[in-house]
Amino acid sequence: MGLYNTVILDEDFYAHAQEGVKITIDRRSKTIKLDGYDKLFSFTHTQIEDTLLEAGGIVPLYGLHGRHVFSEIISTPRVDRSSSYSLDSSENPFMVEEKSGLEW
Repeated sequence: MGLYNTVILDEDFYAHAQEGVKITIDRRSKTIKLDGYDKLFSFTHTQIEDTLLEAGGIVPLYGLHGRHVFSEIISTPRVDRSSSYSLDSSENPFMVEEKSGLEW
């Protein structure tokens, strides 16, 4: 999906996220940790972003919904869809191995 989108409303994050600071993102708990700073920062995603991340991108969703993929995403109540869209890498060449967090 390219860059991992986050919305962080805590101004303290921006005061401490300086050049060279290691940032760890835990997408399951929707938290970010700055190396050397003892605080977790929460972030949010839109319903569409959550659905795209859970499905492994737009390709698996397009396979399920065709050209109506975005209509389907926004019309479905927001629930955990991770089991509905689980595909292993042998079924989906675009799927990346899932990790509990990202580190930069």
